[in-house]
Amino acid sequence: MTGTISIKTQPVDVLFNSDAMYSSISIKLVEALRLVPTSRHSLLPVALPNGKRVRCDELYNDWPTQIDVHVLLSDSYKFSLTDIDVFLGMD
Repeated sequence: MTGTISIKTQPVDVLFNSDAMYSSISIKLVEALRLVPTSRHSLLPVALPNGKRVRCDELYNDWPTQIDVHVLLSDSYKFSLTDIDVFLGMD
């Protein structure tokens, strides 16, 4: 399911995926919001549809995500997302 949420008062496109174990945030959005990573090292290997594996090397903890009137703290890995700003999994 896709939609729009607010991060630091900025509306962003989001994909909700209850099958995903982790959440991701686009490189473009990290730069636009000037987020500072909590951790920097090879944290999470990701298998791409073409069979290649990449590693997410930056983790962003506890950034505020607003859905309607509810503010939730999210943890996300920086990833090269193209058509979506945030990918929210079940973490």
